[in-house]
Amino acid sequence: MKRSFGMTIAGLAMTGLATLGATSASAAPVQGFNIKNVVSGKCLKFNGFDKRVTAVKCNTGDAKQNWANYPGDEIISAYANPAAGPCLVTKKNSGGAVYAKKCTSDPSTWSAAWSVNSFHDGEKAIYGNGLGRCFLKVSGGNAVCTPGHTTEQKWWVADYN
Repeated sequence: MKRSFGMTIAGLAMTGLATLGATSASAAPVQGFNIKNVVSGKCLKFNGFDKRVTAVKCNTGDAKQNWANYPGDEIISAYANPAAGPCLVTKKNSGGAVYAKKCTSDPSTWSAAWSVNSFHDGEKAIYGNGLGRCFLKVSGGNAVCTPGHTTEQKWWVADYN
């Protein structure tokens, strides 16, 4: 069931960042999609464990740009081992830079818990991290997580092409 833009924003605002830790139960696990920013047209790229995730020109043939939503609320690189990750993470309580780390990285420092309102091909979505108190966006050539979700820079699509 599609949600309208206004209802999605209103729903996120009403639930608050503290409750953004869980992915919708209707989101089924998928493999191999690019996470593409609507404004910049850039896709997230895995650059190795413990390295920053960058935003680069999209290339569906680049395995390091393929991601998957793991059961629960983690987003993993489809390039690596789903049991160990790497997971897309940001710092708890402050957000900031987005890294690819082991899914079991120090939970007192890192949050791999993302709430995404859609993994449907080409459908706009916001990637929120409740424990990081932030939303995913592109800054220069990097993925970052910053407070607030009202800017179009924080809209993404899953690209399965």
